[in-house]
Amino acid sequence: MKEDEVVEESPWPCAAGGTTTQSISLTTTQERKEKRESLEFELKQEEKRPVRSASLRLRNKRYSADEIDGLGIEYESTRRRLSSGAAPRYKGEDMLRFPGYVSVCPASVNEEDATMDWLASGQFNKPYRLVGYSGEKLRTYQKLNDVGYIRDKVGGGREVRTIDVKTQKDGPRLTLDEWCEYWRYKTGESRAQEDDFGEVGMLVDAPEARQQPRHGKRSLNVVSLSLANSPLEEELQAPDIVQQSDLVRLFWPKDQAVHKPKAELYGLMSPAKCYTDWHVDFGGSSVWYNVVRGKKYFALAPPTEHNLKSFAAWANSPQQEKVNLLVYLKDPVLYELKAGDTMIIPGGWPHAVYTPSDSIAVGGNFLHPFNLSLQLEVWRLENALGVPMSCRFPAFKSLMWYAAKSIARLGRGGSPPAQAERPLQFAVRLPRQETDPGTASGSDCASKSAFPVLKLKVKPVSNGTSEVNGLRVRLPLSPRADQGRRLAVKLLLSHNPSNCLRILLSVLKNWIQDGSEAQACVPVDLPSPQELLGDLEGLLEVSGLLNCHGTLYEVDYGTSKLEEPQFVPTGGGAGSGHCKEKVTPLVKKLNSSTLSSPCGLGATKKVKKANGVRDRLKKKLGMR
Repeated sequence: MKEDEVVEESPWPCAAGGTTTQSISLTTTQERKEKRESLEFELKQEEKRPVRSASLRLRNKRYSADEIDGLGIEYESTRRRLSSGAAPRYKGEDMLRFPGYVSVCPASVNEEDATMDWLASGQFNKPYRLVGYSGEKLRTYQKLNDVGYIRDKVGGGREVRTIDVKTQKDGPRLTLDEWCEYWRYKTGESRAQEDDFGEVGMLVDAPEARQQPRHGKRSLNVVSLSLANSPLEEELQAPDIVQQSDLVRLFWPKDQAVHKPKAELYGLMSPAKCYTDWHVDFGGSSVWYNVVRGKKYFALAPPTEHNLKSFAAWANSPQQEKVNLLVYLKDPVLYELKAGDTMIIPGGWPHAVYTPSDSIAVGGNFLHPFNLSLQLEVWRLENALGVPMSCRFPAFKSLMWYAAKSIARLGRGGSPPAQAERPLQFAVRLPRQETDPGTASGSDCASKSAFPVLKLKVKPVSNGTSEVNGLRVRLPLSPRADQGRRLAVKLLLSHNPSNCLRILLSVLKNWIQDGSEAQACVPVDLPSPQELLGDLEGLLEVSGLLNCHGTLYEVDYGTSKLEEPQFVPTGGGAGSGHCKEKVTPLVKKLNSSTLSSPCGLGATKKVKKANGVRDRLKKKLGMR
């Protein structure tokens, strides 16, 4: 061996698992010593300096892409993730990996047991999976498995509002025809083809073989395709509890059907890897979901004062993408919905949704009278966050006035005079047949007299020029038509959950004091709102409900700030290990090849202790 040749061990292991030796030629020992000292000095300086992100280093051209590729290290910068729209997908997978959920199995309730009394008793305080669901309803839902069927029923020219998964903001406005092309391109709709044995197999078009539609490179999501005023509105039926307790069905006057808000039926179409960030449904409305195809994961948190404050602070923060809200929420839960599952979620629950596979769902929003206090609190939260009116529950204020009108009238045992003044009208077509009274037998007369007889005064209806072959009949109001409304008011006065009636009175007064009647959205057919408020206040005074508080939470959502994290990943959390054991099997159900490495949001970040040249180099590049 030459004098200037030094043999040293390499830090890289060989294939056999041992160490290798290599010869390093140096001109002098002094140069070798100086080079080692400079390298040690540089590593010490790097440890003292705060580690910058790899994207910032690349932007400053400290390391070129060729140099990084030559290192043989798998690398993906944060900047490339954000630019390619993959960050929400990583958020969805990190949502599944979060180990601090208190529950991953939702409670179940039979559809027959979910009644108005069940709502009034306060049992609808958490998400429930509906079981014993009507088979007829499920069969009608299954028709929505094909996007083309939805297009044919709703109309190819209907405008669709999309959400850009990358930015979590409004995406391009597409027609249903354009959305169907986008859906087929993104999902690779399979086609049937017979093989040599006569069996039918499913082939999936390769993405490169399909023509890319407009906006094909973007990741879009449809979560609010209204199915109202379409044939699907008559075919599909919401769960019975929704139809019985919906405020619009209970208190909205029938003669104002033109302005009636319709939020009970929506279609949701989400390609794989779609993620919807944390939100609260508009107006604090409750939600019902039925997954027709695919799978969805829901991360939810109860609407406590702490959680709503944390959500408001997160929503107001410009660093939403860098903050994992799950770390700051108390008692979050993770629920999985498969094809055929139906779930009802109470109003006001902040939640995020991740779709691991192509999914189609049907659902809707509804307000019910036993959650008025929280619904009005969410309305105040939306005011503080500056949510535009286009993204809020339609005709919310008018609906509150109509609810107060019915409660004040029916609470005193009054009858509905407005309905008596505007009876139901419809046309009855009578065939022109000549009958001889003498031909009727005695048995026919006896059978006719056995049924109740309704005597009506009728007159011909003319259109000004000629007489119409038909009669317009006015029928009296059926007692059953007002039964659900009376039952809701009776249960409200007996239970008064969360002092909702006192809060409703206080909010209506504030709407009048803060602005004009037009700004308070007082309905036109309500001539004297002050008189209505007086009647409602008198009813509460008689019932002993007037001395309650006027707000649910004394919180200023506009100045809320994130408090200390509620989740402690190492040992401190109560039952955190038990929760992790329950969540891990749920996450393992996903194909491991579809899950990427954690991007390290909040408490989900796990840093391996650096040892060796490779780990020090990763730390130097900002990858640790």
